Amino acid sequence: MAQRVGEKGVIVRGISTDIDTEMMAKLLAIVKRSSKAQIYREAVAKLFREEFGNKSIQQVIKELGVEI
Repeated sequence: MAQRVGEKGVIVRGISTDIDTEMMAKLLAIVKRSSKAQIYREAVAKLFREEFGNKSIQQVIKELGVEI
């Protein structure tokens, strides 16, 4: 559930976002007959694919040498 933070921000599942991004997610969810959570998941997955191609999450972690 989203929680409003002042007039400018919203926290969605622990992610701070601005009101415009929140409105875009709501509109996309309506058009796609989905939920805002699904819109955010799809956006992250799309950005991941754009950045790393078809590599697995584990492969990227190993290549970057990071711990998650």
